[in-house]
Amino acid sequence: MIPIQHHPAPLEAFCPLCPPPDEVTAVLHTHGFRLTLSMEPSNGPRRAVPLLPAHYHFRDETGTEVIFLAGKDTPEDAMARFPIHASRWWVYPGANPAVYQHLLLIASAHWPLTWKSLHDQEQRSASSCS
Repeated sequence: MIPIQHHPAPLEAFCPLCPPPDEVTAVLHTHGFRLTLSMEPSNGPRRAVPLLPAHYHFRDETGTEVIFLAGKDTPEDAMARFPIHASRWWVYPGANPAVYQHLLLIASAHWPLTWKSLHDQEQRSASSCS
């Protein structure tokens, strides 16, 4: 179970499945989220820019945001490694922590997501650079 936080931090999840974007959109829409931006996968040359899967950005009226990366991506840092995954997710809290917590529970009930704090990852990255 995801603990309730008074000042929620942005979270990231790697998922072993890549649900269809229409399914993600439908689930989030039933909980008050609307698609605000979508980007097609990048098609750039492999050597110049890493290929990126399609992005889907969602937001609700409280400012809670969800970003769904519909496919596997690779770290920008060649030395870094991501867990094995088929999709990647980010959630940013808005003005209502209860909406944020509800979203985490709903998303985790639909897809096998393991959430991690972005702040913890940033601190690990900063300490490994020193």
